[in-house]
Amino acid sequence: MILAQLKIQFLGGRVLPRPKLSHTLAILLVTAHCLTAANGGLCQPKPPLAKPLHRESNQEVVKRRQKNEANIRQMKEKDVPDLPDLPSYSGKPKFIRGYMEDNNGYTVYQMSFLTKEDPQEVKNWYHNALHMYQWKIWNEKSQTITATHKDGHVCTITVNACNESGYHTNLGINFNQAPPKN
Repeated sequence: MILAQLKIQFLGGRVLPRPKLSHTLAILLVTAHCLTAANGGLCQPKPPLAKPLHRESNQEVVKRRQKNEANIRQMKEKDVPDLPDLPSYSGKPKFIRGYMEDNNGYTVYQMSFLTKEDPQEVKNWYHNALHMYQWKIWNEKSQTITATHKDGHVCTITVNACNESGYHTNLGINFNQAPPKN
């Protein structure tokens, strides 16, 4: 009741004679409320904090990593697949290592090779091959080409100079094979 009267008196422009401490506090509250509203809510109360994120225990981290690693299979030279709609490099590359993983319906291949040709020559070869096989190149930089195929495959070719005796280029292929269309 007193607060309502103070609001009316304050907003009406009248000054209270000898205000009590409770009246002064009420006036300050009303003033703060008015200033907040006048400034577009600069003094609005903070929203409640978000629910804290779940932190994995060490056991949960180990289980998750083991599950992920169980999906990854290391390739040997005899296991190197013919990737759909992507020709194999014609310069007789030397297989170094490779991995394959099933991930949300995609089969992901990551392979490394060495070639005797210079990096720019290897990159140019893949640039031309991707165009011939109807890939859409959507990112090309000095050492990489990333392209998508009409069937949903995604491929990134990376070329880097190497110091391996008899070889000039480290060729990396990251190929995401799309699930078959039904």
